[in-house]
Amino acid sequence: MVRFAAATLLWGSLAFGQDGGGFLLHLTIGGERVAWQAQAPAVRDGDLLLVPAGQIRATVRFPSGWLDLDLEDIDIWDRAHVVGVAIRSDDRGHTYSASVRHRDEGWEHYANIWQVRGDTVNNGVRELLHPHDDEQPFTRSQAGVAAGGRVTVEAADTVHGFGGSAVVLDLSALEMPFDLSYEIRRRRE
Repeated sequence: MVRFAAATLLWGSLAFGQDGGGFLLHLTIGGERVAWQAQAPAVRDGDLLLVPAGQIRATVRFPSGWLDLDLEDIDIWDRAHVVGVAIRSDDRGHTYSASVRHRDEGWEHYANIWQVRGDTVNNGVRELLHPHDDEQPFTRSQAGVAAGGRVTVEAADTVHGFGGSAVVLDLSALEMPFDLSYEIRRRRE
């Protein structure tokens, strides 16, 4: 048993060591930290998301959905990333609020849209009409969204389009009101 544990520890340090990457990840729903699980080949070690060398995306699962993380762009924020989603119900449907992080650089390169995408989504597009250079991350809302099933909340910027980190939710598994946010940063040795 001890030899097996030592071999596993050695393999883990080789696979996820200097050539791999580690990210501190804190995920909250309704203001409470929630458990998350990394999808292979990434692994979880406490609050660390460990990924093999060369892996630029990772999936992190939580009880009502998952995060599709763009790890290559963490700390740079050159692409638009959804880092939080809130959903409120009212008599007109649902209001979605998305928190977006992006290194806006004036009118030439800024986060210009976020959307709720899925099979049965209506009114799920929120255009962002100006840069948010000094407000990062920023949150904007879209009222009257009708959606069902599984949805993806994603953002785009004027240079790269879509492709940054996104949040995927199973709407049937959510308790309303719903409020998710996460913080991720590269671990520094």
